[in-house]
Amino acid sequence: MPIAMRAVKAKLNASGALPPEVLKALKDAGDRLEEDYRQVTKTWHHKPDIERQEELSSSKARVVVGSSDRIYSYVTKGTPAHRICPRRAKRLRFREGYRSKTTPGVVGSQAGGSHGGEVFSAGVSHPGTEKRDFENAIVDKESSWFCDRMNQAFRDAARRTGGG
Repeated sequence: MPIAMRAVKAKLNASGALPPEVLKALKDAGDRLEEDYRQVTKTWHHKPDIERQEELSSSKARVVVGSSDRIYSYVTKGTPAHRICPRRAKRLRFREGYRSKTTPGVVGSQAGGSHGGEVFSAGVSHPGTEKRDFENAIVDKESSWFCDRMNQAFRDAARRTGGG
């Protein structure tokens, strides 16, 4: 689920164009969102692609940041309990312990992964993974900053154009 940030349209000049201060604020928001996505995957061996789309013009302003990566989706949305069976071998091989690198509702990651002795099994019942819900965690983290930054951008634009 990508996160979209949009500027509220405000006519601060005769042409109805969005002021450059607002466009800059949205670009800054996109930078912060992209960095937050990178923070939640910082310690992963698999580095998912972070996609960013920008529409920044005098008449439309939108920044969308997200990832369509399959593994990222499994982690952020969680997985149900499921059976894992070997496909190309007679037995699965894995370590007996595991420490998660991410925490539900937290923007960030830490050291983790498998540890302990090797285990061989004809199959396992995986309990599933709790959803991390990175997108809502990022929105919770950045909402206040985004509102403050946009308000400041509009105040700056008004001041520059003699309206404030």
